[in-house]
Amino acid sequence: MIIASLVISIGTALTGFFIKNKAVVFISYGFIIPLALLLPRFFYYFDSKVKKTVNFNWVRKLDFFAFFIVALNAPGSLILHDLNFQYDRFLHFSVGFLSLIIFFFLWLPVTKIKGGCIPKKQFLIFIFFVLFIGLFFWETLQYITDYLFGTKLFFDLGQNISIDSSEDIFFGFLGLVAAVLYLIHNFDKITLPVWK
Repeated sequence: MIIASLVISIGTALTGFFIKNKAVVFISYGFIIPLALLLPRFFYYFDSKVKKTVNFNWVRKLDFFAFFIVALNAPGSLILHDLNFQYDRFLHFSVGFLSLIIFFFLWLPVTKIKGGCIPKKQFLIFIFFVLFIGLFFWETLQYITDYLFGTKLFFDLGQNISIDSSEDIFFGFLGLVAAVLYLIHNFDKITLPVWK
């Protein structure tokens, strides 16, 4: 899945730069996203504590969920945000859901290394609040950027900037809640295959 994610990311970067003239898309998909995609492999291969704690299924699960984030964001960045049908609602719900799962997997080795047993509800609530605060600050930053500079980098065409920011936070929040419920229900089934 990592190859497919990287192909989509680099393809989006090149299309955004050469066809759409979008430097933000080029930088995000050409550099930031590929580095983020490769980060779990870096930790797995070069951090001995992580490698002793989890097996390669940990990396595979991260690759799987990251693929869907890249695959859902790419068409939005290139065209769907410009078509005025509020793709952002679906995207923020989905990315909220998938992001919480990814952060859950990223944090698993840390909790195991630090203390062994994972109190699942506290663990998931902690990740939920960290991501919700991150979502809130990210949307606030986007709002301020577009409001101050008059750009339309971060919201759907034809939608009021205040409504867009509020909806993004709301649908991201719903995605985070759905992910917490999913993980609470499937905690053991998801975590058991990754431990060494």
